[in-house]
Amino acid sequence: MLVLLSDLNEWPLLFANYDTSTPVANFYGRVLAGYVQSLLISGLGGFVAVFLFDVFLQMAAGLRELPRPSLAKPRPLPVCCGARRGSWHSRGT
Repeated sequence: MLVLLSDLNEWPLLFANYDTSTPVANFYGRVLAGYVQSLLISGLGGFVAVFLFDVFLQMAAGLRELPRPSLAKPRPLPVCCGARRGSWHSRGT
């Protein structure tokens, strides 16, 4: 998010580095490629940071067991969504 805000802050300086001997389309392509590359590298950095934090927690606290899945927990979901038994058959009549 901070990278995006930083890029938006530099928007008024977009044409400061424009070389008039090259077409504008090439310049836009290089600028767009730079923004995409910046966002991808920042996202990859965030992913690596979270991954390393998880590895550190696993090393520090040991392997933790995941909770066993329960069928009772997702059961209220159709009730919250308004689903009724036989509602698909009664819609057309």
